[in-house]
Amino acid sequence: MSIIKRNILLAGGDSGGSASVSYPVDNGCLLNGAAAFSKVFGSAGSGTVMTFSIWFKPCDIDVNATLFGHYKDANNRFYIDRSGNRIDLYLQVGGTPVCSYTTNAVLRDVSAWYHLVVTVDTGEASADRVKIWINGDRITDWNTTPTLHTGVASTSWNVDTVEPSYVGRWSSSNYFHGYLAQVAFVDGSAYLATDFGQYNDTSGSWEPINLSGITWGARGFYLDFADASPNLGDDESGNTNDWIEVGSPIQVADTPTNNTCTGNYLDQTDGNGPASANLLSGGNLTMRADGGNNCAVGGSIGLPVTGKWYFEAEAVGTNSFIGVGQSGIWKLTVGTFTNCHLYKQSDGNKIDTAGTSSAYGTGYANTDVIGVAVDCDNQAIYFAKNGTWQNSGDPTSGASKTGAAFTGQDYAGWVAIFGNHGNASTGWNIRTEDDFTGAIPTGYSSVGTGNFPAPAVADVSGLFVQSVGTHTNIESAIASLRSGWGSDEYVEFFADRDTSANAEKFRFSFDSANETMLYTSETYQAVSTLSGTNHFGMAIRLNAAYGTYGAAVAVDGSGQATVTHNLGTDKCAIFLFRQASGGELLGYHPAVDSGKLISWCNTANQIVSGAITNVQANSFDIDDSGFTGTYNVLVIAETEGVSAIRTYEGNANADGTVCDLGLSPEFTLIAAIDNATAEGHWNSSQFGVAGTLNDISNGFTSGVDDLTKDKDWLSTGMKCRSTAAGVNGSQTYAVIAFGTPFKYARAR
Repeated sequence: MSIIKRNILLAGGDSGGSASVSYPVDNGCLLNGAAAFSKVFGSAGSGTVMTFSIWFKPCDIDVNATLFGHYKDANNRFYIDRSGNRIDLYLQVGGTPVCSYTTNAVLRDVSAWYHLVVTVDTGEASADRVKIWINGDRITDWNTTPTLHTGVASTSWNVDTVEPSYVGRWSSSNYFHGYLAQVAFVDGSAYLATDFGQYNDTSGSWEPINLSGITWGARGFYLDFADASPNLGDDESGNTNDWIEVGSPIQVADTPTNNTCTGNYLDQTDGNGPASANLLSGGNLTMRADGGNNCAVGGSIGLPVTGKWYFEAEAVGTNSFIGVGQSGIWKLTVGTFTNCHLYKQSDGNKIDTAGTSSAYGTGYANTDVIGVAVDCDNQAIYFAKNGTWQNSGDPTSGASKTGAAFTGQDYAGWVAIFGNHGNASTGWNIRTEDDFTGAIPTGYSSVGTGNFPAPAVADVSGLFVQSVGTHTNIESAIASLRSGWGSDEYVEFFADRDTSANAEKFRFSFDSANETMLYTSETYQAVSTLSGTNHFGMAIRLNAAYGTYGAAVAVDGSGQATVTHNLGTDKCAIFLFRQASGGELLGYHPAVDSGKLISWCNTANQIVSGAITNVQANSFDIDDSGFTGTYNVLVIAETEGVSAIRTYEGNANADGTVCDLGLSPEFTLIAAIDNATAEGHWNSSQFGVAGTLNDISNGFTSGVDDLTKDKDWLSTGMKCRSTAAGVNGSQTYAVIAFGTPFKYARAR
């Protein structure tokens, strides 16, 4: 479930170019689930007007974890926490609840940072006495009807001269496990979210700003974690409202502007499916097996399309393995490894994507440090033991790939794998760059957003726009969003959300007098007027700079028709719209078996009638044995950061598969490629139930929203929460996605 409507795509102009961070945040703090900060305030604050601001990256879900809290007694208490994954604010004074707010949206993203701002102003009208923003968007949708602030003055947050206030826990419980940055409290002023963050002009993402302009008030404080322990809680507001360390908070370089890779709480297995027990702790940098077969966790950040990347970890105990796996399809079952490239502890062998073990290097022991270097540019991977590259490997050898463990693999979207076979309490201590013991090879960087390359397209609105809701004219709304695009460089899609009567319509700018209506089969007809006012609409730009191509192609039955798109990659999805009624919407995805086509709109998702063959970096052929006539062709190539062509294996479990997309999705198309009963599904970040942006699927064969196929939309991709065959059965799924580059994305 997405948290908020961000990157709503209000404009569709040219959005290329890199986005620079306006204000880098250098330091953060790790609270490991048994650490916090405490402060006893010796005098009263305002009690009527105040502002809280905090950046946080959680390490777990389904817990009660306090961000700010104070407990004087059962009748006087206050907290802001994650309860049931929702933000929960509660204040009680003299036994009477003063206010209570619980967001409807849930926060289950552990791969990136959230920003929370809360203001209290008892002088406002009751509905505005408490305001909550997440990632710059004000929250107005609540899980239950809130208890609006009564207007009673309260000093229960920061006046008690006996009982302390806390950052990171409430009373002696509800410890927060995760990362914090820019923790701030303002006494006596109600600020806005834009006083603590801003939208980047280029990428459109929410980012931190310099807080030097804040008037803090007498009890205000600002923790930037720049001072080392034991002074990690020093107040930088100028008030010297310093906080005392409880437990062992740790200064880290993981921040909202340098999000680093850890283990992924959402991507754990015990060899028989999702792990039955959590394998991670200590900021998700400690992995310990639970005694099951092939316990493993994936990394929280997938590898980019390009670049050279390094990570390392210390082996704990015996019988472990380390490497990378293809996000969405890596599997570890009893005695079997698939879709991974691994280095084994017991014998030093390597394991390939088919699960085959072969000689490679030497085994390693407890406390040995293993380095992993992945060259995405030259498609090679290398492993080091205590600084010595195995098989005489040279990660800096470039195209020669000297001594590489594996070669020829596209590693985009692959994640680090840390695992152990069957030994309880053994596993890995994952290291961050500050703790690396080995030298990073020349030309390589640690896996983190601060090191990721700036994508050529920083804002997806130059490629893709969408809108949903009640419109007098959805077509005019989409036309306005894509203003600035060329008159002949787009394809539009519209769906009636009220009924299935109008089904779905595609319109190409170069065939603007006609449209293709999809409802079980194609109907090619003159453009018709959409009835009703509740529609979904979107437009995709047809421009090589954005990795897309469209054209009308004639297939005459005399042989193969070659389509030249010049997009520079064979990692693409292809759609064929026949300029005649009948048939169905067919096409190509890299996951589809050779000699078959994928049906994007019907239930026979793989068919043999005809084929798209010879898919090259700049062209492909249409085998006309099953095609005749003229076709409107749409090609979508993977473009780093804003579009993805990926695959995942469903697991028919509510703790579903994580699929790294390298972006924070705004739109996905998902189709089961080997199931005769599951049609393709639209998924838009703007479909919502009570405004929460639950993942809503709209199958090609129906115009009515389907509210049952839930998934978490994450900063890095998605995780299925439904067991429905359409999105998460025990089968393979093809995915096409548009979104915000993960380099700039906030937690969802």
